[in-house]
Amino acid sequence: MKIAPLKTPGNSAYERGKEFGNRGQCNPTYFTVGALVERLQQLRDEEGKSAKEIVEQYAFVTAGGCGPCRMGMYATEYRKALRDSGFAGFRVMLLSRSGEATALSSGMKLPRAAFVNGFTGIIVGDILNVLRQRLSTYEAHEGDAERAVRACRDLIENALAHRRSVLWAAWKCRAILRAVPVNRLQVRPRILIQGEFWAKTTEGQGNYDLYRFLKKEGAEPVIETISDWLVHQIWRAGWSLRRREDLARHDAKAGGLKGKSVWKTRLAYAFAEGLLRGIFNLYARVIGLKDYKITDNKALADLAGKHMDLHLDGGEDHMEIGHHIQAVTERKANMILSVKPFTCLSSNGVSDGIQPILAEIYPRSIFVSVETNADAPANFYSRIQMQLFKAKKAAAQEVEEALARTGQTMEEVQAELAARPFRHAATHRSPHVYACDAANLVLEVGRRRGRKLAAVPVASAAVEAPAGAALA
Repeated sequence: MKIAPLKTPGNSAYERGKEFGNRGQCNPTYFTVGALVERLQQLRDEEGKSAKEIVEQYAFVTAGGCGPCRMGMYATEYRKALRDSGFAGFRVMLLSRSGEATALSSGMKLPRAAFVNGFTGIIVGDILNVLRQRLSTYEAHEGDAERAVRACRDLIENALAHRRSVLWAAWKCRAILRAVPVNRLQVRPRILIQGEFWAKTTEGQGNYDLYRFLKKEGAEPVIETISDWLVHQIWRAGWSLRRREDLARHDAKAGGLKGKSVWKTRLAYAFAEGLLRGIFNLYARVIGLKDYKITDNKALADLAGKHMDLHLDGGEDHMEIGHHIQAVTERKANMILSVKPFTCLSSNGVSDGIQPILAEIYPRSIFVSVETNADAPANFYSRIQMQLFKAKKAAAQEVEEALARTGQTMEEVQAELAARPFRHAATHRSPHVYACDAANLVLEVGRRRGRKLAAVPVASAAVEAPAGAALA
């Protein structure tokens, strides 16, 4: 069995999706449907394969519905677009967020090795993507981080393809990434990117090249990983189980609990979550990703549950609300940016109705919500730039505060780093106190020089939510 990814869809795929898709769909639908049709047409028109050969020899595996939104209509969109573009009967496998697989034509059996390698690839890919954003933000020479990450991806891909040790390949990546020259004293605000799953994770015209735009504007994109989302799905399944287990005898619907052992199911969820976390942490440590933890979903639910009903299931559930609160109270980001397709039900209709209230409860919060529809980049960029001004000011204040607390000047910090360059290594991560990475590095250098830290000024102390401020 041979597997190849579709290339990142661009505006040509978007236009192809609109040509063969129904009206009123969202960006992810048009881009992904268009990318599939575009690839099949390339096989037919450029590589000389007949439509019959393509239908018989190829299949497509992708994510399916994610609850009460248009993504749940992907199956219909794929079927219509394939039929109208001349590829009726083409096999499509949809993997739903519930873990069930649905085939529009015939199924496909994955060997256990392919399943394990697939999840390993997702986890290692997530780690490399986080490091890629961190390194490319502070790289001394443009393109160094991209080349290093590409070399690491080649190592991992080669190990998976030839059944060699992925762990050993990951260890080799450590040295490659560490060697990227960086200047981590650049004062850049950290921008947490959240929102609809596809819009926040794609890197291309589907979200107006958001990551590149933020780095060009002098900010550091903080991305959420697929691994984090997978752990959330396991937690969500366990949370739902605990609310249904008392009625297990009557839960006879498809995928219900009737006839199943509740405690075994709970144990399976706990094992799956622990295994995924353990593998992620192992590879992160080996590759050199520091100061990154997969979300504690119980803590996230406790935070978000004060402001919304946790039974609202779909899209990112309550993750946007919980991550917003964590980013502000734990100083993980200087700004929260929620990106989603036009009129995304879960993010626009639910989350965005609560986010402004959080901004009132937590005065330090800088939040902006933007939508993508593939033809209005100027409005998209301008909305972000207006809030980036505030985020840059907040990051600069953190650096000034760190310098004041340690009694240092920036020139003294630079001289210390020049004398001890290991602290300036690409994968080094200073102990977390502030959102801005440069401020944390200033504090670390001050401690190493034996400086006693002055108290945090009252005006910049962590802002806590006032009693009784939660939304009823």
